[in-house]
Amino acid sequence: MTHASPFAAICYKDADYDYCVKFFQANKESDTADHRGLAVIGTKIIEATAKSTGSLIATMLTSEKNQEQLRCLVACGKGYLDAMDEIGKAAKGIVSRTDGGVEDAVTALGKALDATMGSRSFTSRRHSLQRMAGSARRRPSPCL
Repeated sequence: MTHASPFAAICYKDADYDYCVKFFQANKESDTADHRGLAVIGTKIIEATAKSTGSLIATMLTSEKNQEQLRCLVACGKGYLDAMDEIGKAAKGIVSRTDGGVEDAVTALGKALDATMGSRSFTSRRHSLQRMAGSARRRPSPCL
């Protein structure tokens, strides 16, 4: 099978091909990037998403009155700040083009995942936060 772009070849192996392709199409440099370049691009997109979620949490902190929810939001916010630090380390490791740098990147991405995921997926946590931000009634905790 031939692929029109390097990311299409990578996405072909992904269970959600369409999402993967859209993910990389968000960056115009994806068409000419090698595998490490795609890793850096993916890391930058993930970092932007974490930053956006962190901003959502910060906005929610300004209006939340419930102490339990405030504690939860603070914990989530810290997790996303920690994740952004680790994602930055991952990008540097990938850019280094050394085996040690790539190993460091894998470790950093694992730490970023741990910082934000807990027992729930990133996607469901973000959706919970968005629902919580838009809800005026009793809100579910996004940080289980």
